[in-house]
Amino acid sequence: MTDPTQSDSTGRQAAAQLLREQIDKIYQSDPPNQPATETTAPSSQPEADDRPAHDPNALRYANQNDLWRHYHSAWQSYYQQYYHRYYLNQLHQQRRRLVGRGALAAAPAISLERDVQNQDNPSLGIITGEQATKQVHDEIVRKVKQRAKTLRRSHHFMPIATALAVGLLFLFVQYNRLLFAQVKTYVSPGSASAQSIILDPTVNTKVGPEPRMIIPKINVDAPVVYGVKSLKESDVQLALRDGIVHYPYPGADSLPGQVGNSVFLGHTSNDVFDPGKYKFVFVLMERLQVGDTIYVNYQGTRYTYLVNKKEVVNPNEINKLVVKTNKPLITLVGCVPVGTANQRLLIFAEQVSPDPAGAKPAPVEPPASSQPTTIPGNSPTFLERLFGGGR
Repeated sequence: MTDPTQSDSTGRQAAAQLLREQIDKIYQSDPPNQPATETTAPSSQPEADDRPAHDPNALRYANQNDLWRHYHSAWQSYYQQYYHRYYLNQLHQQRRRLVGRGALAAAPAISLERDVQNQDNPSLGIITGEQATKQVHDEIVRKVKQRAKTLRRSHHFMPIATALAVGLLFLFVQYNRLLFAQVKTYVSPGSASAQSIILDPTVNTKVGPEPRMIIPKINVDAPVVYGVKSLKESDVQLALRDGIVHYPYPGADSLPGQVGNSVFLGHTSNDVFDPGKYKFVFVLMERLQVGDTIYVNYQGTRYTYLVNKKEVVNPNEINKLVVKTNKPLITLVGCVPVGTANQRLLIFAEQVSPDPAGAKPAPVEPPASSQPTTIPGNSPTFLERLFGGGR
């Protein structure tokens, strides 16, 4: 009895052998249209076209040529389509990456069929780096404009914008003095004339009747207001609009040329919306040092003083203004840090001209019924005025 497994194996071997013979026949024949080499002897056998039609070798030769031509064409077509589709696939992958980054989001997509139809132009659909950058820029601008337009139409935009505008306005109104004071520290606050300043402080010089104070170091040349009605904060603030104010605090109420202390107030900073031209007259006051010169014109005489002391005190330390001395002195008072009214800077200076030995004694006046407890400073801020906290 025959083994079925052996019979099946024999059949596969026969089929494989037949396939080998067919392949050998293909490769044993020469490729068509190949010229003969010089070393090849001319064949005495006639060409296939010259053979009689009934010759069986001619028919076999023609079949082999057709088979080889068909085989060669099939492989050529295969490789051509393979590489064509490979490069198209790379092109579309690159395009998808650009679309993912937004480079081609606004451009119409080019289909695979269009690429196939235009395969004679390999550059179709391929963009340069400059084009991609421009497309990204245009797309970003488009999206920003679109979102800004949407935001403006949003019902949340106007309340937010209004709240922001009100907040910025409040900050400016409340803290404008701080902002402008910092700017003023880099800008000359006065217009002191070199011709009106004497170089020798020991020389007694006659001047005009207008009361003024001149401080060359910080470029101050401003009028001085004497005779304030009272020491109330409101009256002092009103007088400070017109210049530097002589502050006749009891025990420090001397006038220039008299023994004792003469106190002068000036703004280092103030609200820009307040009236007056001297809101920053003492803005550079902190630059004064021991030895600097101060001139005070009073009743036609120029009094010259040299700085001999600086001190920072709290607003409630008003007793610091009273100095026991047998010499004529002046004290300048301003708020520090610049732009605030947290503390007071006191600049003490001693008279050197005219001769202090000839100074007159200060008049003795009865103390006022009510005396201030703090040294005047800047005008009230917006919040202080709004909530009744003005000084």
